[in-house]
Amino acid sequence: MSNVRLDPGLPLFGFAASAGYQLALNEWVTLVPAVGVQLQSLELDEFTEQGGMNLAVEYEDTTLVTANAGVTAMVKPYRLNNHWQVTPTAELGWRHDFSAIEEELTARFDAQSFQQQGYQRDTDQVTLGVGAAFINDSGFNIQLNYSGAFSGDSSRSQVAVGVSYAF
Repeated sequence: MSNVRLDPGLPLFGFAASAGYQLALNEWVTLVPAVGVQLQSLELDEFTEQGGMNLAVEYEDTTLVTANAGVTAMVKPYRLNNHWQVTPTAELGWRHDFSAIEEELTARFDAQSFQQQGYQRDTDQVTLGVGAAFINDSGFNIQLNYSGAFSGDSSRSQVAVGVSYAF
């Protein structure tokens, strides 16, 4: 029996700021142009296993600085029938990553070691989102949203569904 102990330490820090302005095009559509910046920092201290296979891992610190700009279009809520109303939204934007980092990890088992490197992401991405909120007079709220980020070498899509009831 071995006694394996790990103390990796994992400081994580994030900060985000954004500013936008609501601009009513007409009585039905509102545009919201916005800009923002994000900072994310993750530090994973190296650790050494004591007992077991004496695994030692070193992970490069990761700091991301990202700027984004985009516009959101919101349509005034309108009634579907006597009990439900819907509010559609659409977003189009651009995101730039100033860091352009490549993840790197080094692991050692006694005398043998290996390195794992992540891929270098594109620094620019186009972002897209569409969604709708369905609200019931009785307090039900159903949110349906799609968001995606697309660049030359990758794409990410996400669908989210949310349900809430207020009483």
